[in-house]
Amino acid sequence: MRCALIHGFTGDPANWDEVIDNWQLPQEPQPIALPGHCVGGPVLEGWDANLDAVGAAIDGCECVVGYSLGARVALGLVATGRAAFGVLIGVNPGINELERRDRRITGLLRRLKLSCGGLQVPLHRPRKRSTRGP
Repeated sequence: MRCALIHGFTGDPANWDEVIDNWQLPQEPQPIALPGHCVGGPVLEGWDANLDAVGAAIDGCECVVGYSLGARVALGLVATGRAAFGVLIGVNPGINELERRDRRITGLLRRLKLSCGGLQVPLHRPRKRSTRGP
């Protein structure tokens, strides 16, 4: 079974190098670049057009393995019959339209405040690490 490896947002195919170095299946996997990333070509208009581009890039692969954004893309490939199997790592099914609108408005307000010098908190706060063991 041939597998395609799909990186996450802001990633590139090299994110899979360690996985490929330790690959145990007979056929070597095929890491691909998503549209808008690395050598993946430009982002196209709409989800379906981008899914078509990724589907063409994974031609000959029965299984897609995706991380984060790559997992959402992998889910789309399996759901539309472009791939038979998927392994989804760190996938999120997305947000509903109301939440998307609220996030867009909040983001615009933050950017406006930032451009006016009025935002005093970071746009992203790193998670605190647990002090407990595994």
